[in-house]
Amino acid sequence: MYGVVFGGGGARGAYEVGAWRAIMEQDIKVGAICGTSIGSINAAIFAQGDYELAEEVWRNISTSDVVDMSTFSDKKLMSVKNIGALVEEMRKNKGISLEPLEKLLRSIIDENKLLLSPVDFGLLTYSLSDNAVVELFKSDIPKGMLVDYLMASSCLPGTKARIIGDKTFVDGGLVDNKPIVMLTKKGYRNIISIDVGGYGLVRQYVPDGVNVIEVKCKNPIVGILDFDTASILDTIEAGYLDTKRAFGKLTGEIYSIRMSDYLRSRRKYSADIILGLEKAADIFGINKLKEYTVISLARAVLKAYRKVLSEEQKSGFEKLTSPSMLFTAVCASMTEGGKDVMPRIAVTAFKKYSMAANAVCYFDRNM
Repeated sequence: MYGVVFGGGGARGAYEVGAWRAIMEQDIKVGAICGTSIGSINAAIFAQGDYELAEEVWRNISTSDVVDMSTFSDKKLMSVKNIGALVEEMRKNKGISLEPLEKLLRSIIDENKLLLSPVDFGLLTYSLSDNAVVELFKSDIPKGMLVDYLMASSCLPGTKARIIGDKTFVDGGLVDNKPIVMLTKKGYRNIISIDVGGYGLVRQYVPDGVNVIEVKCKNPIVGILDFDTASILDTIEAGYLDTKRAFGKLTGEIYSIRMSDYLRSRRKYSADIILGLEKAADIFGINKLKEYTVISLARAVLKAYRKVLSEEQKSGFEKLTSPSMLFTAVCASMTEGGKDVMPRIAVTAFKKYSMAANAVCYFDRNM
């Protein structure tokens, strides 16, 4: 039985939706799920058994569903380039209101369903009043107060703190953005930790005898408050692929290649040829957010290569203005018909692209 930990990170929480899909597909038995900040919200939805609802919400969410934009003099303040003006607006309004988020949570969180779920749920927040970390499992949360404590865990820096009774709470990510220890205290020794690349502190201590499978978003696609739809969808897919990779279902240095296909392909192709193919795909800007077999990746690369080759041969490779053009010229120079191209290409460029070019030439001749 596994425990799952969802880290905080605002809009980057979309990554956890993809991670959860991968976990379900592999039929991994989950006994408990904990989270901080947006991770606590995702954890609650998944613990109540509503994956489809979570995906629907994330696919349609916007900034106005999370923060109250009515007090902003300029609706573009959430853009990173306007960070200075955003900070001033926060100061003037004494923090951003998360009232829209609370309204959304009250429409999607089913406390009774969560309480009856066989999957335990926990969240972490921080009490300013007591200067203390607060760890709560579902049995610890007073009935009818679940959304209140989810909000307490999710008060991002710059937003208004949450007051419950006579206590003031702020985002749990400030003190522990991945509450793994909450699960080890419950006896879990197999833990899946989902790190969305958020802010905050992470307790490094993990007790001996605990197997932690780390899934980490190394290159976040969205900002903390960036709810751009296309970026959210890409983030969901990244979480899905990274989680499958963590469980050995995918491999590849740059792209996601099915492990079973990679192992079969290694009977025919060297590791360098496959790595070169990945490097070539990167040069041509082939989509990284999907699964490939070695052959399907080769087909995508050859399609891009032949398109550029056709276009550039018309002008005799006179204007090598992009990496893909330069790379295509290197490839052409390695084939019988492209010997006249090489003298016009810097030797350093050839060295830079040689592994990728070798792979392209190989598959171009053998497919």
